[in-house]
Amino acid sequence: MPPATAGYALAYWTVYRRILANGTDQMRAAAAAGQLANGVDPERDGLALFALTQGLVGPLLIGAVTESQALAVLDHQILRLFT
Repeated sequence: MPPATAGYALAYWTVYRRILANGTDQMRAAAAAGQLANGVDPERDGLALFALTQGLVGPLLIGAVTESQALAVLDHQILRLFT
């Protein structure tokens, strides 16, 4: 891997890890406050929500999924997680 590419990969990895950690921290705080539905695991479901948002980016950009469809999917998943 060329050095410039490796540098970009490390930068993206660092940012993604930070975003994921922030989301997981928020999920843990919600669990501690009793705001998560039964059976929700902050780490697993935080990662799943992060992966869902990342997975929607490409289809949104190319128009394979509409904004309304993406929001409906996100709303459904978020409502499933919280009480």
